[in-house]
Amino acid sequence: MTDYQQITRQMGDKAAAALKRAEDAVAGLGHNVGEARGKLNVPHVELPEPLAKLNKTAAAKLPKASDIVLANFELAERLLAAQKEVTLKLLAATDPGGSSEGADEEAAGAATHNATRAKRAATTKKAATVTS
Repeated sequence: MTDYQQITRQMGDKAAAALKRAEDAVAGLGHNVGEARGKLNVPHVELPEPLAKLNKTAAAKLPKASDIVLANFELAERLLAAQKEVTLKLLAATDPGGSSEGADEEAAGAATHNATRAKRAATTKKAATVTS
């Protein structure tokens, strides 16, 4: 692995750790908001019947927010993987000195990584469906 790859991986690890801390903070905030909502005395406002029916009909036809997020991240992962593969192949094809050696190995590693991520995404989606 090159120094650049090590630096990039370290930066990615730090960014992922920061995102994990943010995720924990957001989860805590969500819990606190849920508790606060139970303590507030918010009056119930009745919607006019036509609007209530429209809301109910629209809600039944719309996907859940978690389904939208999972589908969009899955799409982004597939597009990034495809772009990476194309870029590595282009580098290998246009490098006369052969300094892009390992592009095929990198592409093979990426394919394995993508398969693992796809399995993880499917598991996450299944878990999100169960908890929704």
